Amino acid sequence: MLDSLPDTLNESQLDALRAELGKNKEGIKVQLRQWQHRKFITYSNQTELYIKTEEYATSCLPARA
Repeated sequence: MLDSLPDTLNESQLDALRAELGKNKEGIKVQLRQWQHRKFITYSNQTELYIKTEEYATSCLPARA
């Protein structure tokens, strides 16, 4: 799901994507907390945006044989 979002995102963008996928609005905060705990995103208090991390970018690279 995070792959479908831009590198910087806000809650309303996640809400819109979750709605497209038929998921409820109540799960947004839980989803964001999970991604933060997994170090996939960080939150900027200054911009009020979530930013995908380098750890997330490297974890999404295809495995090399």
